[in-house]
Amino acid sequence: MAQRGSDRWPEGSRVWIKMPGYCHWPAIVFPLRYCRKAEVPALLASYQPSRCLVHFYGSHNYWWAAESSLTPWTAHREARLAALRALARKSGVAAATLDELQGALGAAAASDTARELARMMTLWRGQPGAGAGGGGGGRKPQCSSCGEIGTQVTCRSCRSSFHTLCLPAPDISPEHMLAAAAAAVAAAAGAELGPEGVAAVQALWVCGACGRQNEVKGPPPHPSRSKPVAPLPATGAGTAVAADQLQQVATCAAAAAHPPACGGTGGSSGGHQRPVAGLQQLQQQGHPAWLELYERLMAEGVAEGAEAGPPVRPPPGTRLWVKTPGYCPWPAIVFSLRYCRKTEVPDLLASYQPGSTLVHFYGEHNHVWLPDDDVAALAAAAADPGEAAERLAGLTAWSRRKKGCSSGLLALTELEGAAPVPPPGQAIQPAAEVARLVGLREEQLAADEERRDREQLEQLLGAGSQGATTTPGLPGGSREGLGSSWRCRLRICAVCEEAGGQVSCRRCRRAFHALCLTPPCLSPAHMPPRHHWVCGSCGHPNEEVRGMRRRGRWEGRSGVCRMGLTPDWIIHAGAFRLFELPRPTASMPYIRGLLDPCTNSKSNPNIPAEKLYDKQDDGLRLSNSWSGYHVILNPEYTSQTQWRFVNRAIDEVESGSVPAVLLLCRNSTDTAYFQRLRPYPRVMLRRTSARFKDYDKTPIGFGVAVFCIARRGPARSPLYRRFIDAFGDWGEPNIPIDSAFVCSPEFCALLDRLSDHTTRHLRDNWAQCSACRKWRIVPYELFRLIDDDQQQPGEDVAMEAQEAQQQGLGLGLEREGQQQLQEPMLRTQWTCAQLG
Repeated sequence: MAQRGSDRWPEGSRVWIKMPGYCHWPAIVFPLRYCRKAEVPALLASYQPSRCLVHFYGSHNYWWAAESSLTPWTAHREARLAALRALARKSGVAAATLDELQGALGAAAASDTARELARMMTLWRGQPGAGAGGGGGGRKPQCSSCGEIGTQVTCRSCRSSFHTLCLPAPDISPEHMLAAAAAAVAAAAGAELGPEGVAAVQALWVCGACGRQNEVKGPPPHPSRSKPVAPLPATGAGTAVAADQLQQVATCAAAAAHPPACGGTGGSSGGHQRPVAGLQQLQQQGHPAWLELYERLMAEGVAEGAEAGPPVRPPPGTRLWVKTPGYCPWPAIVFSLRYCRKTEVPDLLASYQPGSTLVHFYGEHNHVWLPDDDVAALAAAAADPGEAAERLAGLTAWSRRKKGCSSGLLALTELEGAAPVPPPGQAIQPAAEVARLVGLREEQLAADEERRDREQLEQLLGAGSQGATTTPGLPGGSREGLGSSWRCRLRICAVCEEAGGQVSCRRCRRAFHALCLTPPCLSPAHMPPRHHWVCGSCGHPNEEVRGMRRRGRWEGRSGVCRMGLTPDWIIHAGAFRLFELPRPTASMPYIRGLLDPCTNSKSNPNIPAEKLYDKQDDGLRLSNSWSGYHVILNPEYTSQTQWRFVNRAIDEVESGSVPAVLLLCRNSTDTAYFQRLRPYPRVMLRRTSARFKDYDKTPIGFGVAVFCIARRGPARSPLYRRFIDAFGDWGEPNIPIDSAFVCSPEFCALLDRLSDHTTRHLRDNWAQCSACRKWRIVPYELFRLIDDDQQQPGEDVAMEAQEAQQQGLGLGLEREGQQQLQEPMLRTQWTCAQLG
């Protein structure tokens, strides 16, 4: 790379410069490409034509200096060094400057500009905090491209941090990216709007490590609060210098971000990246260019799947071994964009490069774009049985060493069911392997979802122990107990039947991917501010308000409040376990037969009931019928609102209009609505089971209760049994009693059952060692065994006394037996070793 400072002062030249308030100070003509990335925006903002950048010794800061203000190092060197030595007696910076110049004060040492520039870089990098881009103490994230700190963006997928100048499409700063995005939105909306009329924008960028598409979100910088980068004039000698230096900064950052990968296969899950110019061109062309690229890649995949014409690359399903940095050669197959999930398409398009093939890895189930030539070579190498066995042995050894990484073992497990690679000359049947790997991917995603459900379940139940229930089991009753597994069915696309629907129709409530709409969009983020689309199922016109918003458009309007929403596990337990209603499907993305009379939103309801009434509809209005529906009722926690909804629910059930109601309300025993609920069973939920607004500030005992309101009849008993089974593990089942029930045998039997359960599960069982006389807690089964052994001697004495009395052996033995019965029961010898 050519180094050009100016015709008079080449890069690396040591010079003297006079600054106001200081003596002549030594400096070096410095190239912009060697500056810290975080300092470039400020340097560009202060740039002036016909000036060159200098880097001061000692202080290691910069200045755009006029060429006329610089003098050669040899001019008046001794006098200026003497003045600098005098200043060093009272200035630490001057003393540090002399230390850095030690041994290089002569003219010959300063004449080698390349060596002097390298020495300055060593001095600057060796400064505390400067080697990684400056900054103070503490561990700060380093740029994954250049290694400096002061990063500006972080990938949400791989968590790699970058400077914006180190991105595949470099930019000056995040503020500059937002300003450019605002200008583009304003241009699309109309010239009269202007960038200042845009309230929030997002600028897209691609991660240089994993190839994922990310965005910088926020308001565009205000002209009065941000310091704009000085525009470079159209002509002038200094323009060429600064433009050339800026281009060198971008080129060096791009080259550092994408070093050659091992084996020429692309080094990360994002693969080799699009050239900067190509990516910028696609971004400038906008959304239509991305859609055109998507349709072209999909058409190529269909043509290859149909084997139309001679193949230009290995067909999808062909097995490869790909070497990536930090990993051994990893098994993968040739993949196609049409097998990917719709939600992955924008990221894959952003990292696509012409002449590349998509590859899908075993185990991790992520993707990479590789050059067609590399894919063909890897496919040919994988067909060799000897090399395939060697790669498999290497992966096995790597998995044994990396015990903390389960990806290797998972990849080996998935390879066990794969068909062997046929020898050369035999036909390849890769379609079955593609279908198998897609199925494995879906199973892994489902397993990850189940694991997250289990972790959330343990978190909810971690603060308290289980209560008394009639049947043991996990809270929620099944793997779908927390709701995310069944709730994902609400977002199944009605066109492709794939999970992850992004928009939904306001009439039929079916979900769609943005790519499945007519006309299609890459994602909701690529939609215009007020995008109109027509539902493909019912034909209803919809308007998606998810794009950029103009300033003041929605000011003063609050969004849908997320506080006080019914937890997913309550919806699952009430709708599916208690009411036994059918689960949602792609064609029926709601719970049929369920009513929510006080929903939070009709467009995105928290309870996906078939019938919804919001505040505008007023579910208490008599014209809004509840008849024929099961009801899950979670009204606002105000006494007046709850009183009205509770009265309506009781009246609807007792009149036979509604089969049953599941009610959530505050445990306020002194309120009239709570006293009206006296005849119905309830479960007092634990504080961790349902969290609502200001719930942490409420005193213990003033929590949430779940009621099951049902009408008299033969169906009531099995309904209440399911209610206790579904909700008993999440709190304390409870029902008021009266004096008549207390005098009944059923009350005593209930107390005995509860006492037995409490002894088994909720009490500590203590036993004493016969040797050391220490007490310890033992399991319930061992406690019962000890208790039986303790009671046995007393029973023997009583039996002997009874036999003696019957045989008339004398009053003395009878009294002796009675005396032993009154004494404490004899203890069997139990030691610490036996107690465990």
